[in-house]
Amino acid sequence: MNSRISVVMSVLVICTLLGCGSLKEPYRKIDYYRLQYPPPGVSIPGNRQAVLLIQTFRIAAIYNTTKIVFADAPFRQDTYHYHRWHANPSEIVTYFLARDIRESGLALAVFVDDGKASPTHVLSGTVEEFFAREGSGGGWEAVLGVNITLTDAMETD
Repeated sequence: MNSRISVVMSVLVICTLLGCGSLKEPYRKIDYYRLQYPPPGVSIPGNRQAVLLIQTFRIAAIYNTTKIVFADAPFRQDTYHYHRWHANPSEIVTYFLARDIRESGLALAVFVDDGKASPTHVLSGTVEEFFAREGSGGGWEAVLGVNITLTDAMETD
């Protein structure tokens, strides 16, 4: 009888210990990425009196995520589960466009979604593509497609 109790107690202890442990896959860390490149470093002749308001770009639904989208075959796109952007691609494109225009000296001032600014021009747009794909040389290449509209804020039409 004592041996049966010992066996039962041993099985219970082992089951308890196994129950406390996890049989699941270990937690997988999510890696976050950001774009990084220096401003083009060119001075563009332009209207030095222009005050430009850049509205945060809209984005096509398929790219409206922080997950990194990739295409590994024609007409097929997927996302990485553990690789993500630090921000939504629409915010990334808006930020870099504003920074690059500001650095170029194209306008007197550049603001992003600032309700206090009195702009002379408004720039808006849509990110239509933002993904990585396999290039012809076997490596990966970035694809960015944007539609941009520049309007004169002083015009009524």
